[in-house]
This record gives sequence, structure tokens and C-alpha cells, in this order.
Amino acid sequence: MRISSNYRHAAGLAVLFLGMIGARPASAQQARPPAPDGPGADVREAVDRLAEGLKAAPLVRPEGTDCFRLFVADVETGEAAPVVEEPEKGRTRCGSPCWSPDGRKILFHAAPLDLWQLSRIEALELVGDRPRVVDLGSGRFPSFGPDGATIALSLVRRADSKDAPGVWTMRADGGGRRWAGGQGKPIWSPDGRRILVVHPGASSPPSLMDAAGRGYRPITLEGRRIFSVPAWASPDTIVAAVGGESPEAIAVVDVADPDRATVREVLWRRSDGPDVEPGEVAYSPETGRCVFVGAGPGGMATYAMRRGDPAPPRRLERGGYDPNLGGLALSPGGRYLLFHTDNADRPMGRPPRVAMPGRDDRSPAAEAARLVAALGRDPVLRPQGSDRDRVYLMDVASKRLWTVLDEPARRLSFCGSLSWTADGRRVFLDASPLGLYQMAHIKSVELRDGRPALIEHKPGNCPSLSPDGEQIAYLANSGGDSSEEPGAWVMRADGSGAHPLGVYGPPLWSPDGSKLLITGFGSPIHAFLHDVQAGVSQRVRLDGGKLIAAPEWAGEDLLLAILEVGTSREIALLDVAKPWRASVKRILFQAPARGGLVPSDAVYDKRSGRCLFAADEAGRMGLYEVQPAGPEPPRRIDAVSAAPMIADLALSPDGRYLLFRSNAPDRGPR
Repeated sequence: MRISSNYRHAAGLAVLFLGMIGARPASAQQARPPAPDGPGADVREAVDRLAEGLKAAPLVRPEGTDCFRLFVADVETGEAAPVVEEPEKGRTRCGSPCWSPDGRKILFHAAPLDLWQLSRIEALELVGDRPRVVDLGSGRFPSFGPDGATIALSLVRRADSKDAPGVWTMRADGGGRRWAGGQGKPIWSPDGRRILVVHPGASSPPSLMDAAGRGYRPITLEGRRIFSVPAWASPDTIVAAVGGESPEAIAVVDVADPDRATVREVLWRRSDGPDVEPGEVAYSPETGRCVFVGAGPGGMATYAMRRGDPAPPRRLERGGYDPNLGGLALSPGGRYLLFHTDNADRPMGRPPRVAMPGRDDRSPAAEAARLVAALGRDPVLRPQGSDRDRVYLMDVASKRLWTVLDEPARRLSFCGSLSWTADGRRVFLDASPLGLYQMAHIKSVELRDGRPALIEHKPGNCPSLSPDGEQIAYLANSGGDSSEEPGAWVMRADGSGAHPLGVYGPPLWSPDGSKLLITGFGSPIHAFLHDVQAGVSQRVRLDGGKLIAAPEWAGEDLLLAILEVGTSREIALLDVAKPWRASVKRILFQAPARGGLVPSDAVYDKRSGRCLFAADEAGRMGLYEVQPAGPEPPRRIDAVSAAPMIADLALSPDGRYLLFRSNAPDRGPR
């Protein structure tokens, strides 16, 4: 069945109730499968070409990493280790950490890839002696106010939110949000009177405004520019990388009057060595310790120095460089440095060795030390399980497998809602980042110059191409790149003429193209047959059963359905010639009332009468086959490894190939 399990999860594995009329004749169980009437030679040839192309050149994950990890380093010893990697499934880009004034909490943001509009603010604190992550809501670039009771943050515009983009403030528990204005990374001043706003674009200088958002003014430093992210040194001074056309020094800048900012003191010049371009800065007012990012030919590294100490900056890392490094934040007392990096090759390192403070020492520096020690013992690392769904191609006769889609484009790590076109030349699907179905785009795979190519159509989910190839039905969702009203839509194959159908749910064309099967969500779910010409929908009703997965067309006026009847589950063919009085035509498989297989997704080949289905057994899913003749139980397809999820089964038009997706570890030929 082609509806993505993303939707089943989002709907809480909802149950579809199919009315209270119709009958289930016992003789229906003995019905013979329909006579074969396979596709023409041109369709079989098209299927062969596309299948062979995908076998030879699968669309696999691009090189590189999309993960930003948080590290903590002991500035005195240089020891560093990752402490936050993926606090929630899919939120792999962690950054912009900051310490609370009392040293007991760390704030940071976590986003799925570079989808900053979906970023969340996370708070990390000790509960007992173990770190715990608490979600504080949407946002990025969190910054504690000096009282620890208020947080400044930034919001990015998103289609499904009425919240204005820009800088906001909120309570430390995530409540009481208020828009302040400006746009960029906010940083509270030590006295809480002002907020420094660092703009996303490097060409714009940082700005200052008061805590209520008034008096927004850019900082003007005559003859020089402020580069990257500064740090507060006092209520009226910041420490920043400054220079003319490029950053040349780390300096203390007086911003009491942002219109006439002045350099009060130069802490280091690039000409004095080391020869690196300075960038983001962290500063500890208590100790005068300054840490900055220095970029050279090999990449980025961190350098530490003290205000008033003539010694040159000391590199913290023992070797290697990072392609991207930032988010510098010094703990109260200046001993520990937090930062983020996307360097997958950075050594895991050894956690900083912390000299534990006395039980009665509740100073901010002592609290920070306790938190660092706990993170060293129990870091917030990546959850167990796969971070993407792969699409597999199976030869139905030989049961041989190939991995054919494995993150075919950057960010698009979850591919689902698979369907072959009637001519066998294309496969339609939706592709989304990390299962965020509202961000999905409609894609198709076809051969171009003999190789599979991924074709973009538009934002949307659950695409279905009409049998004549002229129209695409799809589901529009809010919260992503689409501006369309949520619901089922139809458009021409070239993307023009899109119009809504007035009902919400994934649409699926009937074999003759006259109707659309639209299945809703909720508990129970309702299924409708939508007459395309008349524009009228009729609800499918059946006596005594609940549909627990989206149905699939099995022929003209015939649906393949997984029913819940009492405490058992059945895979059955439903006659929907009269949708208001649907009837069971044939039962293909019946699961026992207790234990055994729990089917969740199925496809049917009307030519052979073969049924393939995914089912759960003892918490793991497998793929099974039911033959049309005889009372034999379903046979497990051993070539398909057990997995937490197997879904979106799709047969080729000639029934020779099966596509499905799974989040099991890779196991097919590549």
C-alpha cells in the first residue's frame, strides 16, 4: 500500500471504520482469483529498463555530513569530547550553546539538517546526577539573560506559523513569549539592559537594542568593521574580531554609543602570530580569558589567551582542523568551552577531567564543573536506529534485492508513497527530510541517457499519476514549502492547473482513471471514492469491519484491504462497485486472534493472485507472501531482513518487481 507510514504514525496508527451495511458471504472465501490479463510488451520492456537502470546506478546518499555536534573542552588542558550529538531523532544540527549564569544549565538549538524554521530550543540540566534535555519550543540562537529567568532567541519565518520572524524573549521555562524585533542571533548584555543582535549576513554590522526591542541601532566603528560573533566584556564593551576588509585583530570595543563605537584595547593582532584569520569570540569577564576561532589554510581551530598576558594565543587542539566551527561559549569561571562542529572525523577525545567541587560549593563555576563531569559520563548521543529509510527493489520470482534509493538528494533521507506508473517508465514518490512529511516534495525517478534521474515536481505528498499519464493527484500539507490549502489536489502532469478536491487524504487513481480513492486520517479512518468528472465523493461502507491500513486498488471496483474483525486481522478483496454497500469478495489471509502475524501493508497482483504483505511479529516486521491456491500459511521472504518498519509496498505494472522501503541497516547489493 502506497500511503507512507509517516502518516500512520502521525495519525496514531488510526483505524478506519467502514460503515454498517453489506455482508461477508462464506462462499466468498473460495472465490478464484481474476484471470490474468497482463500488460503489453512495451510496458514490460519499460519496467525492465527502469529496474536494470536502478540496479546498476542506485540513487544513494551524497558524500558529506549533515551533523553538527556539541563539544566541551577544558581550556587549560585542551581535552575535548562530544557531549551532544542528536538530542531527538532527526535533529542532527546542534549549535549555538550558552551557559546559564548559575552554571546549572546549557541552552542550545537543534534542527533537522538546515531546516532552521523547524529548529527547537533545548535546555540541558542535571536531574540527580544525569543530564536531561528539556524542549522549550521553536527557535534558535538562545541566550540567557543575566538573571537566568529570561531567554532571548530568534525565530525564522515558517509557512504554518503566525509568529513574526526575528528576536523574541521568553521565560526560562519556555512560556511568556514576546516579540522584540530585529533579526539575527541575540546576546544579552551582562546588566540585562541591552541585547546585541548579530545579523546572519556577514556584510551587516551587529546592532544593539534595549531589552524591550526599542532603540534598534547598528554599531558603527569608524574605519573598521566588526566580523563574526562578538562576546560581551562589560555592560558597555564587547570583544570582537575587527579589521578593514578582513579581520585583523581581536579587540575590546566600546559600544556605549553604538553610533560612535571605538576600539578601547587591542588584545591580539594577526601580524603578531599565529597567522590565522580571527572569527567568533568567547570571553570570560571574571578571568579575562578569551577564546576565538582562527581560520587557516587547513581549516578552523580554537585559540586561547588572557587579557593583559603578552603571551601569544595558544591553540587548544593537538592537531587537525574543522571545516566549520563555532558557537563558542565559556562557562562561568571561564574553565570550560562549548562549541559546535560538523567535522565527522574530529576525534571523540577524552572528556575533561573535572576536579569535583565540594558539596557546599554552589558557585556558578562549581555548578558548571558538575554539569561537565556528568556530560563526560553520560553524553547525549545519537538515538539507536536508522536515520533514514532506504527503498529496495525485489525481483518477486527470485527474491533478489537491490538498494535503489538511499537519500537520493541532500536532506531527502526518507522516501515513501511509492507507485509505478501504468506505462512502467517512472516511479513516483515523496521525499522528505528525516520523516518530516510536511516538508516533503513530489519526485519521480525515470531514465535519462540510460541512467536513473530524480525529477522534482513540487512540494507535496503521496503522488499518484493517472493511468493516461495526463494528471497527478497528490496531498498538500501545511508547514512546509507549499502554500496550498491542505487536502487532496489534482494537477496536470506539467504542474499547471492545480485545484483542490475538497477532502483531506492521500488520493489514488483507479485503474480506469475515472475515480480517486481517498483515505482520511483519524480514528476511525474513512475512505471515499471520488468521481473525477462529477466531483462527487461517496463514502465506502462495509458491515462489521475496520480498515487499519490504507486500501489499494486491486482491479476495477476492487480494493485490497487489511481489516480488523473482532480481535483478528484479515487481508481481503472488497467489492466497491456500490461503495455504500461494499462486500468482501475474497479473504486472502486471516491472522489468529492472539499472537502470530499482524499485517500492516499489502499489495495484490491480479494476474497471478499473489499477495505480498508486511507484518509485525514480536516487535519486528518482515515481508510475507501468500499464494492464490491452497490453504498453506504465508511464507516469510527470508531475503528481506527484519526491521522496525517495512512499508509502502508497490508492484510494477507487470507484477515482476516489488518496491518497498525499510529502515533496517543496508543489506542489498549496491
